[in-house]
Amino acid sequence: MTQIIASHASVWTIMLPFLSGVLCFMAGRRIGTLIGVVTAFILTILTLNLGVSVFQSGPSRYAIGGWSSPLGIDIHLDGLSVLMLGFTAIVGTCISMYAFGYFKDRKGLKKEKNKHYAKMGTYFWPLWFFAWGGLNVLFLSSDIFNIYVALEIVSFSAIALVALKGSVDALLSATRYFFLTLLGSLVYLFGVGFLYSAYGVLDLGLLETVIRPGMISTVAITLMTLGLIIKTALFPIHFWLPPAHANAPAPVSAILSGLVVMGSFYLLVRLWFETFTGVIMPVAGQLLGVLGAIAILGGALQALRQSRLKMMLAYSTVAQIGYMFLLFPLLAGNSIGQGFAWGGGIYFSISHACAKAAAFMVAGSIMYALGHDRIKDFRGLAQRFPIGVFAFALAGMSLMGLPPSGGFIGKWMLLKAAMLTGQWWYALLIVAGSILAACYIFRVLEITLKAANPGEKALHIPLRMQLSSLAMSFFAILLGLAATIPLEILKIDSPVFFQSMEGFIK
Repeated sequence: MTQIIASHASVWTIMLPFLSGVLCFMAGRRIGTLIGVVTAFILTILTLNLGVSVFQSGPSRYAIGGWSSPLGIDIHLDGLSVLMLGFTAIVGTCISMYAFGYFKDRKGLKKEKNKHYAKMGTYFWPLWFFAWGGLNVLFLSSDIFNIYVALEIVSFSAIALVALKGSVDALLSATRYFFLTLLGSLVYLFGVGFLYSAYGVLDLGLLETVIRPGMISTVAITLMTLGLIIKTALFPIHFWLPPAHANAPAPVSAILSGLVVMGSFYLLVRLWFETFTGVIMPVAGQLLGVLGAIAILGGALQALRQSRLKMMLAYSTVAQIGYMFLLFPLLAGNSIGQGFAWGGGIYFSISHACAKAAAFMVAGSIMYALGHDRIKDFRGLAQRFPIGVFAFALAGMSLMGLPPSGGFIGKWMLLKAAMLTGQWWYALLIVAGSILAACYIFRVLEITLKAANPGEKALHIPLRMQLSSLAMSFFAILLGLAATIPLEILKIDSPVFFQSMEGFIK
């Protein structure tokens, strides 16, 4: 009975965002906003229900329409997919509440400017829910071609969201993003074509049983990995990401950095360590580790050089993506540290989603009130915008990897995996990256804590925007204080999880 309820809930988790997106488009901005916020809370309830079901009854598969693989498409529920669904819902709900205030009419703005924000709000909600629905399909589907379709839905929704402002810079950023993500999609699709021509199946579970080492498998895996790397913005194909983040509205930046990037990373992990685990050579994981290492150092150094807060956070995302990719060489090493590597990489990705979404919300709130995000002009901001600066500090703790944040748990587990597998250079890299992250986070906080200039008043920012960013930053800290629950969920049906981590769980 529990699994029947879960199967229906999983279908609605996919269908509801798409239906709401259409309704939001037809209803207009005011009613569409209400539909969007209500839908976000319903999706959160549905995903929590799925999480409870998987926690109690274990993993399950549901054949859509009664047609099971290889003819049909199965929905696959396990600890990893449910965890990703859950945190997408949590982050998505906070972003939706933030957008509720962000796109409202603003006092003191000219009528034409308010019309522009109203128009952005009209198109934001349907595009956002199409992206959300695509992510849910991606997390639940077990068919590599259906996953390709989901990737396209997410990518094209994200491209339109980047172009939402309509400015020249926004359109240029969206165009660059369009060409790069289209290239990534085509490369991924070529890999799918090679696999289907060789083995005649598309289901991930069936593919795992029939795939064999060989030239076709190697070419297919290489193409699919390259396509997903492009979409994840791993170095050196990261140059599209900072302009896209910087020129998009704040809710869109939070979606891109917190969720869109996490989707393609999730798929790469799923393919490498479940479907392709028997045919991938360890040297391939080391190559991804090298790219991740360069991303950590290069992204952090670029973040230090930025004069605008959103650009600083965008390059910080480049660096944080590098940490996620340390999972690949660490998991390919000594089996003793595999549990730490798996848990650390996944846990860091969801911690980053919460922390970076909160940070971009704060940056958007500052731009909302000041009209700019120049870091040098943030003097006295702690007095004028205390909730936002506090939220930014909490999010910064997770980005730096300070206890008791979720970022600390993720980095500690990766650090432990590096030491257990004898790859100490990755341990040094994690420490160095954390120090660099502290430099650019404290650089912002130092200026905000300086005394405000005489006569400057508190910033007028809608309370729902302030509370949304604060709630998101609290989640980033809560991930460190209540780490056992997500880690226990992640353990369900995992290929390597906690083989040597019983003491850590307890």
